Amino acid sequence: MMFDGKCSNCGSDRIYMSKQHLRWDKMRGDTVYLKQPPTRMILIHHYACITCRKIESYVMDNESVQNILDEWHPVNPKSKRNDED
Repeated sequence: MMFDGKCSNCGSDRIYMSKQHLRWDKMRGDTVYLKQPPTRMILIHHYACITCRKIESYVMDNESVQNILDEWHPVNPKSKRNDED
């Protein structure tokens, strides 16, 4: 996991994260708004490996997890495309 400082793809320790993640308020990380007006959101942190260029994203809090469960669709592993719904 990249949040541990090691790339899960190539093993490199050249991992970077957005400077927004260093702030200590609740709004750190990127925000994905679920509805208009934006009353519900998901807080996400992004990590990038400089060596292999892989990016990983992590949901940061329980409220965001619940918002995903309420608003998103699960991936169907039997389907080649999940955007046909």
